[in-house]
Amino acid sequence: MDRVRCGFCARPLEPGSLRYILMWKLFADYDGIIDLEDETKLEITMKAVEAASPADLEDQIYMESRHILCPACREEILDTLASLEHQSVEEGSDEGNGDGERQLH
Repeated sequence: MDRVRCGFCARPLEPGSLRYILMWKLFADYDGIIDLEDETKLEITMKAVEAASPADLEDQIYMESRHILCPACREEILDTLASLEHQSVEEGSDEGNGDGERQLH
């Protein structure tokens, strides 16, 4: 039987030990604007789309993943997310669609 390891630090997790599952989704945001006036930019974009594999194109639109975490990596990830949230609030950044669903703790 393979030993379960943390998906971030690779620390072995003993049977019955505390562990967490991190599931994330990352998807493209579209602001409704396509610049059709800049033909050079449009041509470059179309060539990049034609050269990309279907899997690469899909990854540009939607990704999801699942990872098992040890308690230490859970805390590190939560601290990183919290610092990013505080950073955007302090800078007065209000990007995105305003539907922020932040529930870290």
